[in-house]
Amino acid sequence: MVRINRLPREAAAIIILRRKQQSINQIANFLGRSYSFVYRILKKNLLISDLRKLPNRIKLLAAARQHQIMLKLWQKWQNFILGEGEKPP
Repeated sequence: MVRINRLPREAAAIIILRRKQQSINQIANFLGRSYSFVYRILKKNLLISDLRKLPNRIKLLAAARQHQIMLKLWQKWQNFILGEGEKPP
């Protein structure tokens, strides 16, 4: 297993995406990281919230909408994480 070092802006991107109501799994898949990697960063910044009591249909609709938003902004986020852009999308 190859360890990939955390990029300087990656933690900032994770925090911003979580504040925009993205799930931890979506963020992990989006960045190509593990769930636990994202969870640890969020835990350090106390941004963990419990959404288990929402109705399942609401969670599914929200996840689909958030996924579409992530796909549209993928290139801009990648540029921000690599240090090519000054502001996150």
